[in-house]
Amino acid sequence: MKILVGIMYCIEQEYPDSVWSLERQSYTNHDFFRIEKMPNKTAHEALYSCFMDHAGQYDLFMKLDADMVLCREDFLQRVVGIFQKQPEIDDLQIGVHDFFTDQLIYGLHVYSNRVTWAPNEEKVFVDMMDSRKTRAQDMKYLAPAAWHCPNPSRFQAFHFGIHKAVKVLQIGTLNVNENNRKVHSLNIRRLNEQWRARKDIRLGFAVLGAYRGLIDQLDYRSVDFDSPGLHELFNEYENLSLDAITDEVDRLQERLARLS
Repeated sequence: MKILVGIMYCIEQEYPDSVWSLERQSYTNHDFFRIEKMPNKTAHEALYSCFMDHAGQYDLFMKLDADMVLCREDFLQRVVGIFQKQPEIDDLQIGVHDFFTDQLIYGLHVYSNRVTWAPNEEKVFVDMMDSRKTRAQDMKYLAPAAWHCPNPSRFQAFHFGIHKAVKVLQIGTLNVNENNRKVHSLNIRRLNEQWRARKDIRLGFAVLGAYRGLIDQLDYRSVDFDSPGLHELFNEYENLSLDAITDEVDRLQERLARLS
């Protein structure tokens, strides 16, 4: 089986390690290309268009975010084994270990060449397929497929929190998904717990992003890395000390409680 990997890259510090983890794979029948510094929805449209354009040359497609570092050298070999044993699978979604919440989250996607994506107006959940015959999820055999954000910058961390908030609020989505709202609300709660337990300043920035996203009612436009509004918000906090971030997180948490 031949695999085409699309790497989604904007400003992720893990990008060199992500590429290295792909290049060291024991299974070598794969190629990769990079989608670079595009708005979130535009980047996904470009990725899926490339996958469909190459459906005749490749058997499998893998979406690898530039903040994901594959954990095992035999990962692709094991993925191929799954598809050989279960050729009916069209979308294999595999858990990754997330730095921010210190748990397995979904995930990394591998698709069969039968999958298609049609143009649509969805702006929040941009990973949706147009055709879905069989979907499989793995949190045991292949997971963790990758380390997610093992070395984030402060801005990456802040953006992570913003993105969680956007997926809770779902402003601009075509169809509100209550299950996704619950999952990402729990992720924000878990993120706050991790911040208070570990006191890593990057976790503090992530919590600040999540709380400001919820309070300011941010929509999908704030997810784009080049969003002026995102950078303006981050600039309010980028020079804060650990103690100052602790105070600000407490203040925002009280403000959220009053709003709920």
